[in-house]
Amino acid sequence: MDYRYSPKDADIPEHLNKMRSLYKDLFSHGKHYRGALVHMICDEVGLDEKASFTLAQTAEFIHNSSLLHDDVVDNATLRRGKTAAWKKYGGGYAVLAGDYLLARVIKDLCQFSNLALVEYTSDTILDLIEGEWLQDDGHNKHDLTKDHIVEVHRLKTGALFSWCFKAAFILKESSSEETQNAVRIGELFGSSSKK
Repeated sequence: MDYRYSPKDADIPEHLNKMRSLYKDLFSHGKHYRGALVHMICDEVGLDEKASFTLAQTAEFIHNSSLLHDDVVDNATLRRGKTAAWKKYGGGYAVLAGDYLLARVIKDLCQFSNLALVEYTSDTILDLIEGEWLQDDGHNKHDLTKDHIVEVHRLKTGALFSWCFKAAFILKESSSEETQNAVRIGELFGSSSKK
């Protein structure tokens, strides 16, 4: 199992042992698919290894943060075949662990001094949150429209896959057309994938 995109012990204050345990549980059973995808795209675009790793880890941090938060909102008791973090460690700790990952995302991206990338990442996180609200709003409703369901998928899954395809192009400062093509591929890819 590849744990390379998970938070490193050195990045977490020593006294936060519960957070370390929570992350080991969370990241040890994921496929790290988004991170691997970003890494491949970064290599193709020609970014160096440090930048590729940071963007790949960013995708995994955003994804896993959304899982931590979604499980609390949905009262989901299982995640990846194991007890959900909020159930095992407490809802407050799961939320804090998700928030920590998002704060690390912004801090890590600041090293590039690329405001467009930070802004796009923030927009992506906002889309994920909006998608969760829309999904929650649709629970127990029997009159959901296809448009509502498509919009939830676009926001919750498509937005992050779009980020996976587009981030390297933004960092490389590629042409607008290349970047928009990357976004569209991500949206299409995300709309046909399960979260």
